[in-house]
Amino acid sequence: MNVIETAERAVLCALFREYPQGFVWIGGSVLQLLYSSPRASFDLDLSAREQTPPAGELIQVVRWALDEVNAVLGCDLAVEDEQAGDPPPGLLRLKVMEGSEPRFLVDFTRIAGQVGDTTVLMMESALGPQAVVVPTGSGLLLLKLEAVLFRHYLKASDVFDVWFLVSRQVRLAPHQRRWLSEEAALRGIEPADVEQRLDRLTPERFLADLRKRVPAEEFHSWNAARARSAIATVRTLVRRGMRCP
Repeated sequence: MNVIETAERAVLCALFREYPQGFVWIGGSVLQLLYSSPRASFDLDLSAREQTPPAGELIQVVRWALDEVNAVLGCDLAVEDEQAGDPPPGLLRLKVMEGSEPRFLVDFTRIAGQVGDTTVLMMESALGPQAVVVPTGSGLLLLKLEAVLFRHYLKASDVFDVWFLVSRQVRLAPHQRRWLSEEAALRGIEPADVEQRLDRLTPERFLADLRKRVPAEEFHSWNAARARSAIATVRTLVRRGMRCP
Protein backbone atom coordinates (compact mmCIF):
# COMPACT_ATOMS: atom_id res chain seq x y z
CA MET A 1 0.00 0.00 0.00
CA ASN A 2 1.51 3.34 -1.04
CA VAL A 3 1.60 6.59 0.94
CA ILE A 4 -1.34 8.16 -0.90
CA GLU A 5 -3.62 5.16 -0.41
CA THR A 6 -2.61 4.91 3.25
CA ALA A 7 -3.46 8.57 3.76
CA GLU A 8 -6.75 8.33 1.86
CA ARG A 9 -7.85 5.40 4.00
CA ALA A 10 -6.87 7.20 7.20
CA VAL A 11 -8.74 10.38 6.22
CA LEU A 12 -11.88 8.45 5.33
CA CYS A 13 -11.82 6.41 8.53
CA ALA A 14 -11.25 9.52 10.65
CA LEU A 15 -14.19 11.32 9.02
CA PHE A 16 -16.56 8.38 9.42
CA ARG A 17 -15.40 7.87 12.99
CA GLU A 18 -16.26 11.50 13.75
CA TYR A 19 -19.46 11.55 11.65
CA PRO A 20 -20.68 7.92 11.43
CA GLN A 21 -23.84 8.75 9.47
CA GLY A 22 -22.78 12.14 8.13
CA PHE A 23 -21.70 11.18 4.61
CA VAL A 24 -21.97 8.72 1.77
CA TRP A 25 -18.61 8.06 0.16
CA ILE A 26 -19.04 7.90 -3.62
CA GLY A 27 -16.98 7.95 -6.82
CA GLY A 28 -14.04 6.12 -8.32
CA SER A 29 -12.07 6.00 -5.08
CA VAL A 30 -14.69 3.61 -3.66
CA LEU A 31 -13.97 1.24 -6.53
CA GLN A 32 -10.22 1.52 -6.01
CA LEU A 33 -10.06 1.22 -2.22
CA LEU A 34 -12.96 -1.18 -1.57
CA TYR A 35 -13.46 -3.07 -4.84
CA SER A 36 -9.80 -3.38 -5.96
CA SER A 37 -10.23 -1.45 -9.20
CA PRO A 38 -6.82 -0.92 -10.80
CA ARG A 39 -7.71 2.66 -11.73
CA ALA A 40 -6.30 5.20 -9.30
CA SER A 41 -8.64 7.97 -8.21
CA PHE A 42 -7.26 11.00 -6.40
CA ASP A 43 -10.60 12.45 -5.30
CA LEU A 44 -12.36 11.34 -2.13
CA ASP A 45 -15.97 12.35 -2.86
CA LEU A 46 -18.17 12.59 0.23
CA SER A 47 -21.84 13.46 -0.19
CA ALA A 48 -23.35 14.90 2.98
CA ARG A 49 -26.55 13.16 4.07
CA GLU A 50 -27.90 16.34 5.62
CA GLN A 51 -25.99 19.54 6.36
CA THR A 52 -22.24 19.51 5.74
CA PRO A 53 -20.36 20.03 9.04
CA PRO A 54 -18.47 23.33 9.44
CA ALA A 55 -15.32 23.61 7.33
CA GLY A 56 -13.14 24.23 10.37
CA GLU A 57 -14.26 20.97 12.00
CA LEU A 58 -13.65 18.96 8.84
CA ILE A 59 -10.19 20.43 8.39
CA GLN A 60 -9.29 19.52 11.96
CA VAL A 61 -10.35 15.89 11.44
CA VAL A 62 -8.44 15.61 8.14
CA ARG A 63 -5.35 17.28 9.66
CA TRP A 64 -5.39 14.89 12.62
CA ALA A 65 -5.57 11.85 10.32
CA LEU A 66 -2.67 13.15 8.21
CA ASP A 67 -0.58 13.80 11.33
CA GLU A 68 -1.12 10.17 12.35
CA VAL A 69 -0.02 8.95 8.90
CA ASN A 70 3.02 11.25 8.99
CA ALA A 71 4.04 9.82 12.35
CA VAL A 72 3.75 6.23 11.09
CA LEU A 73 5.29 6.66 7.64
CA GLY A 74 7.64 9.58 8.21
CA CYS A 75 6.08 11.62 5.40
CA ASP A 76 5.01 15.27 5.26
CA LEU A 77 1.33 15.39 4.31
CA ALA A 78 -0.74 18.45 5.12
CA VAL A 79 -4.15 19.84 4.27
CA GLU A 80 -4.25 23.11 2.39
CA ASP A 81 -6.91 25.12 4.20
CA GLU A 82 -7.09 28.24 2.05
CA GLN A 83 -10.87 27.66 1.78
CA ALA A 84 -11.32 27.47 5.54
CA GLY A 85 -12.54 31.07 5.87
CA ASP A 86 -16.11 30.86 4.68
CA PRO A 87 -16.67 28.53 1.70
CA PRO A 88 -20.17 28.43 0.21
CA PRO A 89 -22.37 25.66 1.70
CA GLY A 90 -21.86 22.38 -0.08
CA LEU A 91 -18.76 23.59 -1.99
CA LEU A 92 -15.87 22.59 0.25
CA ARG A 93 -12.80 20.96 -1.32
CA LEU A 94 -9.68 20.23 0.72
CA LYS A 95 -6.41 19.65 -1.09
CA VAL A 96 -3.90 17.31 0.56
CA MET A 97 -0.30 18.26 -0.18
CA GLU A 98 3.08 16.62 0.33
CA GLY A 99 5.45 19.53 0.40
CA SER A 100 4.55 21.56 -2.67
CA GLU A 101 3.01 18.60 -4.53
CA PRO A 102 -0.78 17.97 -4.52
CA ARG A 103 -1.59 14.34 -3.69
CA PHE A 104 -5.38 14.05 -3.48
CA LEU A 105 -8.56 16.00 -2.90
CA VAL A 106 -11.21 15.56 -0.21
CA ASP A 107 -14.37 16.86 -1.85
CA PHE A 108 -17.45 17.61 0.23
CA THR A 109 -19.29 19.29 -2.64
CA ARG A 110 -22.95 18.30 -2.63
CA ILE A 111 -23.71 16.24 -5.73
CA ALA A 112 -26.81 16.45 -7.89
CA GLY A 113 -26.90 12.74 -8.62
CA GLN A 114 -29.07 9.94 -7.26
CA VAL A 115 -27.14 8.33 -4.38
CA GLY A 116 -30.01 5.93 -3.68
CA ASP A 117 -29.45 2.71 -1.74
CA THR A 118 -26.43 2.53 0.55
CA THR A 119 -24.61 -0.13 2.50
CA VAL A 120 -22.05 -0.19 5.32
CA LEU A 121 -18.66 -1.79 4.74
CA MET A 122 -15.56 -2.10 6.92
CA MET A 123 -12.35 -0.39 5.84
CA GLU A 124 -8.86 -1.04 7.20
CA SER A 125 -6.53 1.88 7.80
CA ALA A 126 -3.53 2.99 9.79
CA LEU A 127 -6.06 4.23 12.36
CA GLY A 128 -7.66 0.81 12.65
CA PRO A 129 -10.85 -0.56 11.05
CA GLN A 130 -13.85 1.67 10.54
CA ALA A 131 -17.35 1.28 9.11
CA VAL A 132 -17.93 3.50 6.07
CA VAL A 133 -21.17 4.25 4.22
CA VAL A 134 -21.11 3.73 0.45
CA PRO A 135 -23.68 3.16 -2.31
CA THR A 136 -24.57 -0.43 -3.10
CA GLY A 137 -22.85 -1.92 -6.14
CA SER A 138 -25.82 -1.11 -8.34
CA GLY A 139 -25.96 2.35 -6.79
CA LEU A 140 -22.34 2.95 -7.81
CA LEU A 141 -23.18 1.79 -11.32
CA LEU A 142 -26.15 4.15 -11.47
CA LEU A 143 -24.01 7.12 -10.41
CA LYS A 144 -21.40 6.28 -13.04
CA LEU A 145 -24.02 5.91 -15.75
CA GLU A 146 -25.46 9.28 -14.74
CA ALA A 147 -21.99 10.75 -15.25
CA VAL A 148 -21.73 9.16 -18.70
CA LEU A 149 -25.18 10.42 -19.72
CA PHE A 150 -25.40 13.81 -18.08
CA ARG A 151 -21.94 15.33 -17.84
CA HIS A 152 -21.13 17.88 -20.51
CA TYR A 153 -17.73 16.25 -21.09
CA LEU A 154 -17.49 12.48 -21.34
CA LYS A 155 -14.63 11.25 -19.18
CA ALA A 156 -12.78 8.09 -20.13
CA SER A 157 -12.44 7.30 -16.41
CA ASP A 158 -16.24 7.12 -16.03
CA VAL A 159 -16.48 4.75 -18.98
CA PHE A 160 -13.75 2.58 -17.46
CA ASP A 161 -15.56 2.51 -14.10
CA VAL A 162 -18.84 1.44 -15.73
CA TRP A 163 -17.00 -1.30 -17.62
CA PHE A 164 -15.26 -2.39 -14.39
CA LEU A 165 -18.54 -2.74 -12.49
CA VAL A 166 -20.25 -4.60 -15.32
CA SER A 167 -17.27 -6.94 -15.61
CA ARG A 168 -17.86 -7.81 -11.92
CA GLN A 169 -21.47 -8.73 -12.72
CA VAL A 170 -22.95 -5.59 -11.17
CA ARG A 171 -26.32 -4.74 -12.76
CA LEU A 172 -28.95 -2.04 -12.32
CA ALA A 173 -32.14 -2.96 -10.52
CA PRO A 174 -35.40 -2.42 -12.46
CA HIS A 175 -36.28 0.72 -10.49
CA GLN A 176 -32.81 2.15 -11.23
CA ARG A 177 -33.16 1.51 -14.96
CA ARG A 178 -36.58 3.15 -14.87
CA TRP A 179 -35.23 6.19 -13.03
CA LEU A 180 -32.33 6.56 -15.46
CA SER A 181 -34.64 6.37 -18.45
CA GLU A 182 -37.10 8.88 -16.99
CA GLU A 183 -34.33 11.29 -15.99
CA ALA A 184 -32.82 11.15 -19.48
CA ALA A 185 -36.24 11.88 -20.99
CA LEU A 186 -36.78 14.76 -18.53
CA ARG A 187 -33.47 16.32 -19.56
CA GLY A 188 -34.20 15.84 -23.25
CA ILE A 189 -31.26 13.50 -23.79
CA GLU A 190 -31.64 11.13 -26.72
CA PRO A 191 -29.83 7.79 -27.00
CA ALA A 192 -28.33 8.94 -30.30
CA ASP A 193 -26.72 11.94 -28.56
CA VAL A 194 -25.02 9.73 -25.99
CA GLU A 195 -23.88 7.26 -28.64
CA GLN A 196 -22.30 10.08 -30.61
CA ARG A 197 -20.38 11.13 -27.50
CA LEU A 198 -19.22 7.56 -26.97
CA ASP A 199 -18.19 7.37 -30.63
CA ARG A 200 -15.90 10.34 -30.04
CA LEU A 201 -14.18 8.42 -27.23
CA THR A 202 -11.65 6.64 -29.41
CA PRO A 203 -9.64 3.65 -28.17
CA GLU A 204 -6.56 5.86 -28.40
CA ARG A 205 -8.03 8.49 -26.08
CA PHE A 206 -9.32 5.81 -23.72
CA LEU A 207 -5.88 4.20 -23.51
CA ALA A 208 -4.09 7.52 -23.07
CA ASP A 209 -6.22 8.28 -20.02
CA LEU A 210 -5.88 4.74 -18.68
CA ARG A 211 -2.08 4.83 -18.94
CA LYS A 212 -2.04 7.69 -16.41
CA ARG A 213 -4.35 5.92 -13.97
CA VAL A 214 -3.35 2.26 -13.72
CA PRO A 215 -0.11 0.43 -12.85
CA ALA A 216 2.15 -0.48 -15.77
CA GLU A 217 1.50 -4.20 -15.36
CA GLU A 218 -2.25 -3.62 -15.67
CA PHE A 219 -1.89 -1.30 -18.63
CA HIS A 220 0.09 -3.93 -20.54
CA SER A 221 -3.05 -6.09 -20.61
CA TRP A 222 -4.91 -3.41 -22.60
CA ASN A 223 -4.84 -2.71 -26.32
CA ALA A 224 -7.08 -0.95 -28.85
CA ALA A 225 -9.32 -3.99 -29.28
CA ARG A 226 -9.94 -4.33 -25.55
CA ALA A 227 -10.57 -0.60 -25.22
CA ARG A 228 -13.05 -0.74 -28.10
CA SER A 229 -14.82 -3.66 -26.40
CA ALA A 230 -15.06 -1.76 -23.08
CA ILE A 231 -16.59 1.27 -24.81
CA ALA A 232 -19.03 -1.01 -26.67
CA THR A 233 -20.09 -2.58 -23.36
CA VAL A 234 -20.97 0.84 -21.98
CA ARG A 235 -22.80 1.80 -25.18
CA THR A 236 -24.99 -1.33 -24.90
CA LEU A 237 -25.75 -0.62 -21.25
CA VAL A 238 -26.71 2.99 -22.05
CA ARG A 239 -29.10 1.82 -24.77
CA ARG A 240 -30.83 -0.57 -22.39
CA GLY A 241 -30.95 1.93 -19.54
CA MET A 242 -32.43 4.76 -21.57
CA ARG A 243 -35.04 2.66 -23.30
CA CYS A 244 -36.43 0.90 -20.27
CA PRO A 245 -40.15 1.73 -19.96
